[in-house]
Amino acid sequence: MMKEKERSRITFFNVSLANGHLMSRPVYEPEQSLVGEIMHAIENTSPYAAWVQIIFVRKDHSRHFMSLKHNITDMINEIESPRVSMFTGQELKGDRPAKSRDVYTGASKRMKILDESLSRAHVLMAIQGMWIRKDNDVGRHQAQSLEEILPFSHCHDESDVDRLAVYTIRDPRMLIELVERNMVTDISRYFRSYTGARVEPPSFIISADEMPYYIHVPYGTQANAIRAINWPEASTAQHGSMGDVTTKKKSSASLVFKTYGLPKRKEALDDAAKARLAHLASATERSFEIIYKSRRFSVLLHSKTRSDLLQYRAAFEAIYGALEFEEEELKPSFLNELPMMVLPRLASQSTEQPAVVEATTAPKVTTVEEKFSDAVPRSLLLLF
Repeated sequence: MMKEKERSRITFFNVSLANGHLMSRPVYEPEQSLVGEIMHAIENTSPYAAWVQIIFVRKDHSRHFMSLKHNITDMINEIESPRVSMFTGQELKGDRPAKSRDVYTGASKRMKILDESLSRAHVLMAIQGMWIRKDNDVGRHQAQSLEEILPFSHCHDESDVDRLAVYTIRDPRMLIELVERNMVTDISRYFRSYTGARVEPPSFIISADEMPYYIHVPYGTQANAIRAINWPEASTAQHGSMGDVTTKKKSSASLVFKTYGLPKRKEALDDAAKARLAHLASATERSFEIIYKSRRFSVLLHSKTRSDLLQYRAAFEAIYGALEFEEEELKPSFLNELPMMVLPRLASQSTEQPAVVEATTAPKVTTVEEKFSDAVPRSLLLLF
């Protein structure tokens, strides 16, 4: 039989707001350090494989923020209004119990953040991925959850209204969402239910000038401590150009660029370069991805269209210099190993026979392939 710990060997995850406060814009301090911390966490844990996607798109949420502001104002007015007895029509003494709850005491901080957000450009962001543990993963890392391993829980806003949390997902269909780089772009229903039954959305909102907190390259001592990636010297190619770097082609219609090397920088980007990072978000969904496999990191850039991908790469190289990219398929190569990781477990189950079998009834023989087909949705099999 399959042991309980083996069932959680492959884990999918999504990172979003811990308490569903939609106006919160959580970031990781100090600026331009989150990617390095993610790489550190993965390298120190050394899983069989890890895949982290940061998907982002420029999307205006001013209308939703204004509506949320009105809903919170109405809620405050209702809490502060005097209570009247339905029997006598007289005002009841004493404060409402809601005045001592967070929904009322924290309203002023949330209204302040809403006012600030209304005057800024918005970026909708989704962080998701998968984590594959080793078969012999023992020791302290085995007992740790992804919430403890990855640094996202330390992302919070300056008013401590909310923070990010890691949510694990057991549904294998999540793999399709990862390969297709899908994100939830319509979060309007989460705004509508905020003052009622608040639910954590799968995506969260930041301002465009907070992009450097999420999309960047590690630098300084943090970069020196990461051993699983190549650190060529920063390119002296003219910013804004693709340089003389040749791109290894796999498909003329590829929507993914991959590199095994990042420019080694001694210092963080200056204000002018950070302003360029703020412009990386476009109306087309893009992603910045980290893959760890065989003790080696690769970084991927993805966009939903080929033309936008070329613009994305050009903008990224305008900030960090020309990089040696190669074109990659939507499905990373390490995913081809997943069926063989599942099949041995199903094969061990197929050898088990019932304790008592009628002599007149021949036992049904189920092949390993049939068990794999039954265990995995048909839509997922299309990936392999």
